Amino acid sequence: MIALTSPVIKVNASKDELFNFLSDPAQTAKIIEHKSVRHLQVTEDGFSFLLKRAAVFHFKVKTQYPNDIIYNSNKNVPFQTVLGFKVVNDGELIIEFESDTSSFMDYFFEKRVDKWLNAVAQNIIQKFQ
Repeated sequence: MIALTSPVIKVNASKDELFNFLSDPAQTAKIIEHKSVRHLQVTEDGFSFLLKRAAVFHFKVKTQYPNDIIYNSNKNVPFQTVLGFKVVNDGELIIEFESDTSSFMDYFFEKRVDKWLNAVAQNIIQKFQ
């Protein structure tokens, strides 16, 4: 199992702006782009992509709370994965990633996912400069 949490990401946006942006799969898909993301496809309730040399994800919006947006990937995938965005305060958020991969797979998978999540954090910062 992998559980990764970003440090607090500071951006120039209100809680509402962040929540509205991250609740929209089409907008969220723009910030998950990275050189290791392939075959990105967006639907009205989610997005799917291949993380190069890691896994295929089919994320759909699962839950939206006042401060949390949770995307769940559990359809047509070998393991369940959750990608969460927690809006902490105005201009502050945290990215959370959790998967139920085996310990053997974690060794190869965690480094790639961590690198991708760092890129997502940088994309969010650039989006709200």
